[in-house]
Amino acid sequence: MKEISKFKFQNGRLYLFTVDRKQSPQIRHLIDADALYGVYNSRHDNDIVLEICSHDMLNFCFYATLPQRFEYVREGHASEYRDFFFNAGWNAAFVEINRKGTCHTRR
Repeated sequence: MKEISKFKFQNGRLYLFTVDRKQSPQIRHLIDADALYGVYNSRHDNDIVLEICSHDMLNFCFYATLPQRFEYVREGHASEYRDFFFNAGWNAAFVEINRKGTCHTRR
């Protein structure tokens, strides 16, 4: 884990943010509020804006500002990329189906 203030982010990459340098969750769906996965979007007034983020890889927020309590970061591993984006896509589909009440396909 590296300090956020000294880290060079790349747009569109997945990162794990934590409050503790040693923290690295082993079971991603049981992550507590002290860790957050997020896709870096930009900096705005010294705040980090995440395109999409999740504490548990089950519930997702879009265009959120990283809370100030997070001080450490590392880039996601390949398995974390896979799980994060699969679950984000699944979540989006589930939300869309529930919003419409049913799933329809175009002809």
